[in-house]
Parts: sequence; C-alpha cells; structure tokens
Amino acid sequence: MTALQNQPGPPGSHPHADQPNWKPADNAEDYLRNCEDGLEKLSGRRLAKLFGVSRIELWRWRMMARLPDDLFDALLNAIRRQRR
Repeated sequence: MTALQNQPGPPGSHPHADQPNWKPADNAEDYLRNCEDGLEKLSGRRLAKLFGVSRIELWRWRMMARLPDDLFDALLNAIRRQRR
C-alpha cells in the first residue's frame, strides 16, 4: 500500500498523466526541432506550409543557399541597382 501512496496523482493513474501528449509542431522553428529530435519526418511540403510560402519558393531558397557567398552578394547588389 505504501508504494501506491508514493505515486503522483490519484491511485491507478498513469505516472506521466501530468505531461501533455506530444503533438505535431505548429510553427517552423518547433517543426525543425522535432525533425532534429526524430519526432517528425522532414517534409518540404509541411515546412513550406509552416513558413507560409509555396513549395517552389522553398526550393528557390534552397538553391540560393547553395550559391557561393561572393556570387550571392553580387546577385543581390545587381538586383538592388536595378530597383533604383
């Protein structure tokens, strides 16, 4: 009987009942953290939805990230000059 008295919560309750159930992330930061922790599988479609962009926009971001830094900076400067 003393073993039951040492458990949190009412008798017969699960010891982890005070912790909320895991649920899928509802923002991009939590989603990426869940993917790193192995709780969710990385999906471009889901990531784009959480960022609020199209999948093609996300693909463009990935392609821009692959550019060498010097080339990326040169392209940004060229775009800025065109907009003036």
